[in-house]
Amino acid sequence: MDAIKSWTALIAATAIIGAVFTALLPPGKTKAAFITLAGVVIVCAVISPFASKDELDFNLLEDIQSFKEDDEEYRKKSEDTAKKIAQSGYEAAVRKRLTEMKYSVDSVDVTCDGDCKVVRLKIVVSGKINEREIKEAAKVICGNISEIEIVKKGEPNEKRP
Repeated sequence: MDAIKSWTALIAATAIIGAVFTALLPPGKTKAAFITLAGVVIVCAVISPFASKDELDFNLLEDIQSFKEDDEEYRKKSEDTAKKIAQSGYEAAVRKRLTEMKYSVDSVDVTCDGDCKVVRLKIVVSGKINEREIKEAAKVICGNISEIEIVKKGEPNEKRP
């Protein structure tokens, strides 16, 4: 990978230097000769890795493996970020809906699977509650949830089906 980067940098630097000097030279035979020379130098820069076997360091299999590892790491970070965003969105939506229904919501904790689908929901509320109504509102927002836990603040935690 480093060989490709350095080779590309060499070609770019050669082309830029050639272009700068070509722009500075006055029109005429000298400029035409320099353009020819600059072209030869650029061609030499392009074929330089192939001129010497000692400097040829194109290991494409290692480069491909490196790209795969980078891609896997990026994919994992993207999935984790998407999962966190989905959980935050569901938590905010559930909290907002229950607040609109006049419930005093202390906390909402959402657990999503790898596909950002809600698999567990824990809601802590204060005051008078109607569990069935809360569960229905949560299911409308989050879909068919396998586990919903509603805890009335001040009461011991107990799972309710």
